[in-house]
Amino acid sequence: MKKHLSANVYCIVILEKQNGKIVYAQIDDSGNSTILSEEEWFPSKYIEEDGKRLFEELTRIINQTSEDKYIINRVLVSMPGTIINNSIISSSSRIGIKQSFDAGQYLKKELNTDVYIVHDMDCMLMGAFKEILYTEATLNKTLCYILVDEGVGSAYLINGMIHHGAGIAGYISRLVVEKNGTYLEALAAHGTLESFVSRPCISKRCIERYESSINMRRRSIQSESKFRRFLKAIYKQSSAELSYEYIKLGVDEEDEIAVNVIEEASRYLGQAINAIITILHPHEIVLSGSIINIDGFYDRTLDEAEKLSWPAAWNNVTFRKSENPRCEQLEGALLLSSYENLDEVL
Repeated sequence: MKKHLSANVYCIVILEKQNGKIVYAQIDDSGNSTILSEEEWFPSKYIEEDGKRLFEELTRIINQTSEDKYIINRVLVSMPGTIINNSIISSSSRIGIKQSFDAGQYLKKELNTDVYIVHDMDCMLMGAFKEILYTEATLNKTLCYILVDEGVGSAYLINGMIHHGAGIAGYISRLVVEKNGTYLEALAAHGTLESFVSRPCISKRCIERYESSINMRRRSIQSESKFRRFLKAIYKQSSAELSYEYIKLGVDEEDEIAVNVIEEASRYLGQAINAIITILHPHEIVLSGSIINIDGFYDRTLDEAEKLSWPAAWNNVTFRKSENPRCEQLEGALLLSSYENLDEVL
């Protein structure tokens, strides 16, 4: 028999390829949430191009938990990708879904409850500005949230409402910052912002530059650093990648390759921020993600953006750095799931 709870129970699914999370919470009439339980989930072994197997496994987990413990009022899945009508996943290169799949309708049918598929950037945006939502601090203001991590994205709050424009505003990963730049298969485009500043692409550039330095028979005085030793060990492996920790190590060791790649990334991100300021002129911009927290990257990015910006616009924008975007993602997802008329908010 299901346990009856005095308040509604909401299921929040944080969907990432490697380390997902399923959270069950109660939310009172004032929007305050209490976490009842949470469990780690590792979706990678269930991922296929159409995404169906992934959501079949998610359905099994939620059904099993709800039968034992909860009456679930709503399920909200927070994930990266191109999402249509908060239901259809058109694609998600970070998750590995390449074919369109109506995950919202599938889950709604299988779980017999309200279901929303929400872009992770929208959740992070709401979580970052949670304390000032629907106050004088957000009304008549434009707020921007930028994530630089495994991927790159942005989200906007205008006059207290999430702004999607004609449908997919904020996909700055696709912003072309160097028309003759590297081709990125996931986005089917050359010279996109993501190809310069996401963690996987920074990793790829570091490995390529190390290999180039070997081919040119150039010896580095830093060749015995931990960062160089690791590059030497992996650069011939087709699937080799540098983790965030190794990229940070290279910068901390002031390795020429790591520093140059990170400086290049900050330059292109600064270019994108200037474009956002020029077009939207937000009152506040929050920068978040693992790459933002590499020593010096945040300040260097703002320096690059300021060089390009019109002073009259720049001087009226405030900036801050987020330390924990995943916490903001969960907070924002809980907040959104509590709204009775969620369609009007999204």
